[in-house]
Amino acid sequence: MEALAAVSLAGNVVAFVDFANKVVSQVQDIYKSASGASQDNLDIQTLIADLSVHSKKLSEAKTVPAAKQKEQQQLQSLAKRCVALVAELDQQLQKLQVDKQANMRRLRSFGKGFRSVFKKKDLEEKMRRLSEFRAELDFGILNTLK
Repeated sequence: MEALAAVSLAGNVVAFVDFANKVVSQVQDIYKSASGASQDNLDIQTLIADLSVHSKKLSEAKTVPAAKQKEQQQLQSLAKRCVALVAELDQQLQKLQVDKQANMRRLRSFGKGFRSVFKKKDLEEKMRRLSEFRAELDFGILNTLK
């Protein structure tokens, strides 16, 4: 029975060390960044900014032939949902960013790094949904070109 408790304790220690490593990595990335955001978050912001521009263009009403009107409306609806998700994701990423001029930047970086580790799954889920939107938009655009 004591061996099982020792294995359990070792597993907990390994999990804690892994979690601490992730937090420290995020804190260093945020603290050293000139923008106050981790490189992963900056990459995501770049992607969503690009997708936002294209989605807004698609959601604007355009004159299309009557035969393609329904497909265009579906495409516009999808683009609007994509824009909303992009705005939600951008807002979440802004909350994980440290102001460059903030007092106690190191401490704030620690808080944001800690929060980033906890929000990672949520961000990944939103990025997955965004990827699905993008695939549907690509398919919709190709379909309207026929």
